[in-house]
Amino acid sequence: MSPVEIIPAAPSHASLPLRGYLRLYEASLKGENKSPKTIEVYAYVLAKFHEWLEASYGTTPVLAHFTVSHVRLFLADVMERPKWDGHPFVAPAADKHISGSTLQQYVRTLKTFAGWLGREQYTPTHMLYTLRLPKIEEKQLMPLTEDEERQLIGSYDDNNAADCRIKAICLLMLDTGLRLSEVIHLQDANLDLDNGFLLVMGKGRKERSVPFGYTTERVLRKYVTFFRPQPANPNFGEFFLSPDGYPLSKKALEMVFVRARTRTGIRRLHPHLLRHTYGIRAQENDMPTITLQHYMGHTSSKVTERYVHAAQSEKLKRARGYSPIDQLGIRKTHTAKPRDRHSG
Repeated sequence: MSPVEIIPAAPSHASLPLRGYLRLYEASLKGENKSPKTIEVYAYVLAKFHEWLEASYGTTPVLAHFTVSHVRLFLADVMERPKWDGHPFVAPAADKHISGSTLQQYVRTLKTFAGWLGREQYTPTHMLYTLRLPKIEEKQLMPLTEDEERQLIGSYDDNNAADCRIKAICLLMLDTGLRLSEVIHLQDANLDLDNGFLLVMGKGRKERSVPFGYTTERVLRKYVTFFRPQPANPNFGEFFLSPDGYPLSKKALEMVFVRARTRTGIRRLHPHLLRHTYGIRAQENDMPTITLQHYMGHTSSKVTERYVHAAQSEKLKRARGYSPIDQLGIRKTHTAKPRDRHSG
């Protein structure tokens, strides 16, 4: 009788390097057709956790190290570190720490990874089931004032090639609420100037149509007719191009807004502020919330409701005429002379 071949048992998942599971997870995200931005964010957070484990325990992390206790210690460390700590180009800000929304993104990423490990049966269960999302401060959205909007648009001359492109971008963002990434990837073929609407691929790879007005159409048409360069490559279908015909990068467009702060004097200007302004103005003009949710590409109506509350606050700010005291007609107060305690 021939000897029975003994096949060695497969090593436990718990003892295998954590980095291998991070790579498998990234491959899984790509297989699910997640957006490159989503994959980039997830990979960044998980790499940070891996680096923290290495630095904290001086050993190569394995799957067994992925526990709720280690994750909580990691998050506590992240909260205490100065903002931009470890950034290759930006100096740490000792008086600032990561925002609540960023911390929440960290937790969401780690919980999503833990859920994937459980579903794939690499772990016996969802290891972070008991980890709760942190509460974040919901600060009131503050739009550009109407004077600031006029200042922004009026600072650029649409008879100039560079200015016309920037003016077109600002008008489009104020008139449609597009995200910065959506402006960058807006396709020439998806812009219908004759009928005043565009098709854009938003978060979650969901396409939506958004209308825009005649003023925006005029400047967009001027840009595409006189100033939009020929694409450097026939495969470049983006509407907004650099002067040499290449698609705009995120960093390049962010720098446009950095320079715009100096030109306009609006120090709080940033790309997402234009999106906030659109949402609030749309609500002030009585756009139905369900319509605004579609135009802004919100998956949840709770996000859109922030603009409803912000619009109400903007209206209340202009309601000074409803002051109960002013309605009394008291326009001037008279200061009584102090009474001489020794008199009479």
